[in-house]
Amino acid sequence: MDKNAISPRRYVPLDYSFRFKRNKSTGLPFFLDNLGDDLLLVLLAFVPFSSDPISVALAIFFFHISFWTVYEIGYFENDAVSASFEHEAKVTPGFDRAATYFSERQAWLWAVVFAAPGALLVAWVTEPKAAGLFVLFYLLTWIALLGCLRAVYYAYNRIDKLSRVLVYLPLQILKYGFPLVFFYLPAAGAALIFAQCLRRWVPYIVYRYGRSGLVGLPSKVLRILSFLSIWLLLLPSNLSESYLIQGGTILGWLCLRGFSQTRKVVREMQHVQHDKWSSSGRMDS
Repeated sequence: MDKNAISPRRYVPLDYSFRFKRNKSTGLPFFLDNLGDDLLLVLLAFVPFSSDPISVALAIFFFHISFWTVYEIGYFENDAVSASFEHEAKVTPGFDRAATYFSERQAWLWAVVFAAPGALLVAWVTEPKAAGLFVLFYLLTWIALLGCLRAVYYAYNRIDKLSRVLVYLPLQILKYGFPLVFFYLPAAGAALIFAQCLRRWVPYIVYRYGRSGLVGLPSKVLRILSFLSIWLLLLPSNLSESYLIQGGTILGWLCLRGFSQTRKVVREMQHVQHDKWSSSGRMDS
């Protein structure tokens, strides 16, 4: 029996994303991609050469889960708004089942629960002599950031499709830059975050504004080139052993993640005389 056919009797954090929002036939399962790409990328950007790498990494992990618990509200709301207002509604399969148990209130409660250990770890790293006094302050700071995320996603779900392109980039910056409220971001890490935002944003622009959609756009190759460009531009003013080591580590990981796409792009390169692209955006038959 298909496991998606059996709905849980109560709300479970990230269940909607895992069971309904990610098409496994066109990409990695939600948690594998979320932890293996999104979270690992954020860790590579913030953790190396931090004052307490283990504590910082654990704090980011807890905040990441908390962040996505609220981000998932936007996923669900996107389908709800589509079903209610859009003329050509494209609702995620399983939305009707999930609507019987999904709870925004419980999502917020879980988000605070997940964030509490993260706030404790931040206080431990930044104010070790008075950690207890700062835990509540850091937790409230985090809740304020989640409120900002919720407001941006709320607006995104309710404006027209082309205007969403303008709001999509802030969503990506929040998604990958959230640790900035607590931790220092090195130059190489900033380049990685920006490259990842471009990787998400540019295909979305093409998807919304390009009629063909360019489904085969090599987004991981775009990420490699974006990171390398920004990293090299920042190199003269940030020449240090840590900058070179972290940048080299990040570049190696990006190349590993994008190897298959890079190989495909290289293999498909051809002389301009054989080019079948036309100004109309269609491939000549």
